[in-house]
Amino acid sequence: MRKKCSRIGPGPAGGTAGSGANFSNRVFALLDLGGGKALAAGDFSEYSGSARNALLVFDQVSGVLETMPPVHAGLHATNSDVNDLLALPDGKLLAAGAFTEANGRTRGKVARFLPSGEFDPAFDASAAIGSAYSVKVAQRRSDGTLLLGTQTVLRVLENGAIDPAWTAPSNSDGSVNDLV
Repeated sequence: MRKKCSRIGPGPAGGTAGSGANFSNRVFALLDLGGGKALAAGDFSEYSGSARNALLVFDQVSGVLETMPPVHAGLHATNSDVNDLLALPDGKLLAAGAFTEANGRTRGKVARFLPSGEFDPAFDASAAIGSAYSVKVAQRRSDGTLLLGTQTVLRVLENGAIDPAWTAPSNSDGSVNDLV
């Protein structure tokens, strides 16, 4: 039985490429890492029988899970949903969601990973976001700041601190799910 994401790889539906690749729940974001690898984020806890919570790297053609990749090795553990992924120009990756922990480190809703996949302790947006929000979407601006869609739009600096020059727009209708 296939769940939520039934096929990874080229070819007609029902073919063999990636036919064993199954996520246990929803995939919210896919990011091409190059070299035939992709990063998936969502609210899944399992991939093709292997425990993986919210983040995982897999081969785009075969669907095979990367279990011990030399690059992106740390991208596999959060304690809740990951809603969005963002590739940064310096090769770092940003994950945004509802989690409070990434790779065993406390991080409120947004975590940054080094090009190696290891957790980046130099970035912390916890104070900017607060505990009540889930980050639905992240976007990098040309000046290097990041926009984070929560119940409003937040702008943070490259280190994750709130941008003091930014006045957040009011949004009483719910969550910000996309940024243009």
